[in-house]
Amino acid sequence: MARLLIHTGLHQCGGTEMQQLFHRNAALLERSGVLYPRFGPTLGHHPLAAAWLAMPALPADYRAQTDPDALWREVVDTYAGVEGTVILSAEALSRAAPDCVDFSDLARRVADFEEVRVLCCLRPQDEMMEALWAQSALAGDAGDPGGPIADAIETGRWRGVGLDYDTLIDRMAEGFGPERVVALDHAALPPGPRGLASAVLSMIDGAPAASSLQGPDPEPSILPLAVDLARKVGGTSSTPDLALAQGFSATLTARAEGRISLLSAAEYAACRDRFASGNARLGPAGSDGFWADIPDPVLFREGLSTVEWLALAGDLYRTRLSSKIRL
Repeated sequence: MARLLIHTGLHQCGGTEMQQLFHRNAALLERSGVLYPRFGPTLGHHPLAAAWLAMPALPADYRAQTDPDALWREVVDTYAGVEGTVILSAEALSRAAPDCVDFSDLARRVADFEEVRVLCCLRPQDEMMEALWAQSALAGDAGDPGGPIADAIETGRWRGVGLDYDTLIDRMAEGFGPERVVALDHAALPPGPRGLASAVLSMIDGAPAASSLQGPDPEPSILPLAVDLARKVGGTSSTPDLALAQGFSATLTARAEGRISLLSAAEYAACRDRFASGNARLGPAGSDGFWADIPDPVLFREGLSTVEWLALAGDLYRTRLSSKIRL
């Protein structure tokens, strides 16, 4: 009988890159006993989450024609009796609002598998907030970050993404038992854009290395603070210029020796205080939890002086991005 590994997110932890890699290499993975089903309009398995959640991002015609309960039965009927390890991946399974997955119900649905593990990759809440803001900003759907950051610290959610990770892990454990829940620290993943894929495949006996899979690596990520700087230069009501944000990101990375935060220093302190007790419950037994000793950022949103702005502008000029700056 097959074993099942369910990757539930979180968002902004490398899931999309992993899904692209596994989808493209499904045949190669299958030869090693790793089964990555291919169905629906996405590279992951997001339609499965529609058994509990509204999924407006899925095409309307697909939603109208697809019964998620029948889709779950099809997955179990097709794969539970075969040899190997099945990977299902959908970040929406970890959503906290407006609805959330009933993990006890999910456990009942997949009970025919020989073994089930539920995996969630977590990253520090300040990094999660800034990554989610930058994603929205680059899509033209975000203004000044201060308001959303304050709301997320107060409510423990960024839109539908829950930031009280201990609560999420508890919900998963209620359905599957704590021994079947795997919490990965994003900061401890193998380095590089295939870090999550490498970590997931390392959990499966006989699986190929992620480095052996075919497919391009994604572009280097852009610092969220660089996205905010590009937004300010281009006019705060406009979508940040991607090339300008990339230029700011490169120059900030070269100049700052340490973490660079989109948050202000006060927001960062409030964030650490808000989530510290919950984070202390995460991680291996006997540890201080996730991120107890993570270094503080060396640069915050309010930390750029006029001199540093001019230095950034000089760097951008020298890298031939000066034409993108509208002063």
